[in-house]
Amino acid sequence: MSRYPLLPITIPFILGILVFQFAGATGWLFIIPACVGSGLFVTGHRLTGIVTLAAVTGYAVAMLRDPGPFPQEMAGPHLFSGVVREETERGAMRVMVVEIDSCDGVACRRFLAKSLVPTLGIEIGECDRVSFSAAMGPLTRQTDLPDEIDYNGLLATRGVTGECYVVPDSVKGVAPEPGMINDIRRMRTDVCSILSAGALSSGATDFLIATIAGERDMLTATHRDLFGGAGLAHILALSGLHVGVIAMLLSVVCFPVVILWRRWPACVITIGALWGFAVMTGLSPSVTRSVIMCSVFLISVMLQREWSPVNALCLAALLILFFTPSDLYAVGFQLSFIAVLSIIIFAERLNPFKVCGSSQRFLMMVVTVPLAAMAGTGIVSAFHFHTFPVYFLVSNVLVSVFLPPLLAGGVVKVITGAAGFCPLWLDRTLDGLYGVVERVASGVAGLPGVSLDGIYIHPVVVVSYFVFLFFVASWLRRRRAARLIAAVMMLAFTLLLPSLIHESYPGSELYLTRSHSETTLVVRDGEHLLTFTTAHPSQAPSVMDRDSARYSRYMLRRGIRSMQQLADGYRSDVVVRNGNIVRYKGHNIHFITSMPGYMTTDLNYAVVCRGFRGDVVELASKLSPDSVVLSGDLDLRRHDRYARELSEAGIAFRSLRDAPLVIR
Repeated sequence: MSRYPLLPITIPFILGILVFQFAGATGWLFIIPACVGSGLFVTGHRLTGIVTLAAVTGYAVAMLRDPGPFPQEMAGPHLFSGVVREETERGAMRVMVVEIDSCDGVACRRFLAKSLVPTLGIEIGECDRVSFSAAMGPLTRQTDLPDEIDYNGLLATRGVTGECYVVPDSVKGVAPEPGMINDIRRMRTDVCSILSAGALSSGATDFLIATIAGERDMLTATHRDLFGGAGLAHILALSGLHVGVIAMLLSVVCFPVVILWRRWPACVITIGALWGFAVMTGLSPSVTRSVIMCSVFLISVMLQREWSPVNALCLAALLILFFTPSDLYAVGFQLSFIAVLSIIIFAERLNPFKVCGSSQRFLMMVVTVPLAAMAGTGIVSAFHFHTFPVYFLVSNVLVSVFLPPLLAGGVVKVITGAAGFCPLWLDRTLDGLYGVVERVASGVAGLPGVSLDGIYIHPVVVVSYFVFLFFVASWLRRRRAARLIAAVMMLAFTLLLPSLIHESYPGSELYLTRSHSETTLVVRDGEHLLTFTTAHPSQAPSVMDRDSARYSRYMLRRGIRSMQQLADGYRSDVVVRNGNIVRYKGHNIHFITSMPGYMTTDLNYAVVCRGFRGDVVELASKLSPDSVVLSGDLDLRRHDRYARELSEAGIAFRSLRDAPLVIR
């Protein structure tokens, strides 16, 4: 443990953050452990005291960095001003995360808000100050189905507490926010412009913009699926590979400095340039981790000290989590740190060639590095994304020859483009290299059984798997029979664990969801998930795609094979549809988008949807339902008026804006 002094600090620090996540802010969880840790340290039990105090520090950091609840004084329509921290286009809508710092022209407590803006004629970028009028409210974290993916929940873990819809005409002004950090961030636009200029093909341009500038929105869904299916999705996200290529280029550029002066000026220049790259690309956890580790290595070279990869990795985790403890729950943070830790632990020990500097050892590292990385990240990736690339080793070994020169050439293009010239031969070379990478991805993605899809892994299985990896690492370090036996037993237990975890679910259930754009009913009928929507037929496929993504985990966990539309005339033992009337287990549900022209008997629920503009009390009197359901897609003022009228008439009703309708 003395070789890795930061390890006994990092692990309890992370545990302290996790304790805050599950226990919340509680005084005794801070005061008592802090007193105990201080007492242990003073009385000579220094290691135990340090571990305890590290856990307390992690808890305190998470508590201090917690954004807290949405400021209720900001609720309602106001004129807000803030700086755009993230910006993504989703179809005809722009999703922005804005750091609000002014309300009605008066400075206010800063908070992050998710802001939806139509893309029509509005140019807004990251690090721009924007002023707009909107009705702000707390970020809603609503899920209608169990295991539904909560996209707002992901934003909440990153500190977003408010949300609003910005009407285009209400945007009062857009201006660049001053400051050196913001100026560096805006350089990404210049980098994208340089990469877009010249004779590069569109595919190579989009790839280099994603892998150098970090603008992954430029990639089409086809490209993402292609590289993901081939096990190359990691090269699309900025990581240590990209930082390493830039560091190598900088070492070449700074070589004359080393010869003419000393090594430390070159190291300082390299460190400064790498941090500029990290800021420009948004300080993502993977890039920040790589830059911190590279900076530690260069500082150790300057000071002529031994470099410890484990300590550098721990320092990176401590620094990142100290400023943004919520990054611990980000998939990018988890995959980046687990991949590097797995490479440190396994890559060297899996290499059969032990002579340092030999060509055989170097070539074998091309195989052992992706194997080691996948050993740690494969199960985490499958847990989050429910897929596993079978031929990842083939694609990574082949691409490893062409990817570094492709990225290096892209950086050279940026440098030469900034200098005012762009050689045609460079664009042609980059096109050729990208063509090879794309052909490798296409060839691997076209192989039979290229990926295992529809994987559901229970969290307990993930924990068990990492315990197995711990025993494997222990055996590789000191090959004792007892450690090997423990690893084999743990592997057998991990493989048997899914069959030991019994999860029972009802064979059928119905959910009337709280969508604000349309009214959607979801019915589980055995191994099928059926959906009925009041959206226009031209919009029904997009609603289906949206729901397929949101309910993917629900379907995987219950073994549901497909999701399909509940067609008119569908009939089974569980559900029957006849026009706008759905019968489920004896419950009749009538979806009303206009004044019905016929009477319905034995009606349980009359769902009033967008399109109905009649007298809701008269409707309830004619149809005599057990309950009126006000849909979430109703105009808010109409919804509130209907609720008031039904309440005054003493008619039972419920609103989908408050909670979904669930029938099991």
